[in-house]
Amino acid sequence: MSGSVSRDAEALKSADSSTRRSGGRITFPFMIVTLFGLTLATLGWLQNLIVYLIEEYNMKSIAAAKILNIFSGFTFMFPAIGAIAADSFFGTIPVILVSSFISLVGVVLLALTTLFDSLRPQACETASSLCQAPTNIQLGVLYTAITLGCVGAGGLRFTLATAGANQYEKAKDQGSFFNWFFFTWYLAASISATAIVYAEENISWSFGFGLCVAANLFGLIVFILGKRFYKHDKPLGSPFTSLLRVIFVAIRKRKAVVSTNEKDYHSESKKAPTKSFRVGIGHVFNILSMAVTAIVEAKRLKIVQNGHLLESSSVADMSVLWLFPPLVIVGIGEAFHFPGNVALCYQEFPESMRSTATSITSVLIGICFYTSTALIDLIQRTTAWLPDDINHGRVDNVYWILVIGGVLNFGYFLMGSWFYKYRNLDNADHEQAANVSH
Repeated sequence: MSGSVSRDAEALKSADSSTRRSGGRITFPFMIVTLFGLTLATLGWLQNLIVYLIEEYNMKSIAAAKILNIFSGFTFMFPAIGAIAADSFFGTIPVILVSSFISLVGVVLLALTTLFDSLRPQACETASSLCQAPTNIQLGVLYTAITLGCVGAGGLRFTLATAGANQYEKAKDQGSFFNWFFFTWYLAASISATAIVYAEENISWSFGFGLCVAANLFGLIVFILGKRFYKHDKPLGSPFTSLLRVIFVAIRKRKAVVSTNEKDYHSESKKAPTKSFRVGIGHVFNILSMAVTAIVEAKRLKIVQNGHLLESSSVADMSVLWLFPPLVIVGIGEAFHFPGNVALCYQEFPESMRSTATSITSVLIGICFYTSTALIDLIQRTTAWLPDDINHGRVDNVYWILVIGGVLNFGYFLMGSWFYKYRNLDNADHEQAANVSH
């Protein structure tokens, strides 16, 4: 335990000495523009990957969805490895540089699959259900490109958030940076989901992926240009050494008598931080969005059945604006719980584990991608709700299962929030009071 305290003290001392030389608001435009370019590049190909696999690699829709979930999960799991590397060995700036380059290599290789016909199977013949499957070499090149892109994106996404927040000393400035970080992230995601996806589907895949290459290269160059202004955090060795030491001591003292004195367990404050409240609101919106989506899908199925539109190519006579309410609700929910989770972890973890802290939320999302893949497979094996042609399925029932899971998860969150004792809440309150007095 003493090793962990000394490591945190050393981190604070190192931060104080480096503040005089670098960091601060001058780094903000470099960090934000870098984030914009790299997010635009990654989501530009990732958000339309299912369509690319179906149209260019002749895959079934459910199989393509599973592949997307696997690689998306990997993208969200890998930040933990990048965070540990940044905290323990290299620092955030070198990890971001290497990850950006790996991402660039992956996007370039993916763009090459659009330029050379030998890297893709032949297109399906018109009015034919028989399509040529991709060869092992073609799949190998494709999966290598996607893996490199996911490794690069995963290694820099939350490490960049930590590096940006580390440029500031005050919790208020760090919180402001997180707000701008997620605003920029979602702005880039919106542009990639509209402009770049439009280019891929209406101009050409090579042009759309070429835009992703340009955005990735632009973000990397901007980050390098700002390198001399950054505060370079000093890696302090593996924080998990202290955790293992605590576990070892706990095992040795497992028979020690625990104090029954009530004052030893007294807590000065049970006030929950605003961040946890934001996370709870996000849970409620997530549950509501799944319920609304289930209702919309049930209406679509009713229109299909009443109009006898059961062929796979049939489209329900229903406005796409029906998707607007559930998508808006899920967006509002994510705006509450995603930044709230990241900021809460950044606040509560020790100084020496801040990159690891911001990656925790990403790891949980990655686990959810793999869980969703397993859930889809289980539903396909046990029910007829998810056939290749959803006009013959019951996707609305799948969403109702997600509603039930969301309610259970929200209950678990409330229980955890009630029992959790916040580590840095008093420090944040004191700093806020000092700012008000000044």
